[in-house]
Parts: sequence; C-alpha cells; structure tokens
Amino acid sequence: MAIAGGATVAYVCQVIDGCLDISPVTSQRSLCMKPQGALFCLERGERVVVAGSDMVTLRALLGVEIGE
Repeated sequence: MAIAGGATVAYVCQVIDGCLDISPVTSQRSLCMKPQGALFCLERGERVVVAGSDMVTLRALLGVEIGE
C-alpha cells in the first residue's frame, strides 16, 4: 500500500452510543477526511478515516478530551 510515501497512520472513526470508537489503520493520505468533513459525517453516524495528525483537531471539534 505504501506508494512513494503516500501512506500514513490513520484511524477509522465512528460515534457509537455517544462515544468515539477508533481503530488504527494505515491508509493513503488522499483517502483521509479532513476534520471538518469528518465531523459532519460522524454526526450522521457514518464511519470515516482520519489521518493521525488530524485526530487532535477532530477530538477538539467533538469535545473529546485527549486520553478518554
């Protein structure tokens, strides 16, 4: 899957019963959603892939403290 450095650490995220459920994966950076778009999809109950570097921003948008 790694193509010239295009792979990144990412997380599959979904809100289940009011809690953010995350699973680590490796994904192409181009397939990862930006935090604002991911927030919109998560609020609708969808599953999204977010780059690891964007997780702090996503958690802040969701109001989730780091370490929860």
